[in-house]
Amino acid sequence: MRTVFADTVYWSALINLRDQWRSAALQATKALGDVQMVTTQEVLTEVLNLSCSYRPLRAAAVVLVRRLEQREGVEVVRSSPESFAAGLAVYDARPDKEWSLTDCVSIALMEERGLTEALTHNHHFIQAGFITLF
Repeated sequence: MRTVFADTVYWSALINLRDQWRSAALQATKALGDVQMVTTQEVLTEVLNLSCSYRPLRAAAVVLVRRLEQREGVEVVRSSPESFAAGLAVYDARPDKEWSLTDCVSIALMEERGLTEALTHNHHFIQAGFITLF
């Protein structure tokens, strides 16, 4: 089964009806069909952080995170000292890039698992050599 990484941009677009990437995220979801998705707790932390100032969106983010942790077809990779160290290694190795630590943790995970596609429009994933799906 095809496995893709799901980034902050993707999850945020799904819960925010006004998000500029919502249509692209929905189209990508439909085009993919039955896939395994992988995301990280760091990504979900970003979704929650981005949603914290608007109550309806904040509530939707909480529902999303709780559902994802129970959903078949989505693996939420837990934060760990090892994932932090792997992300920090990528962060340290690429001082020429403006990648966040969350992006670096995601990139390290994708490299470790041999994933090539990410549900995102974030150009940092393209810079890292991955395919973005919207």
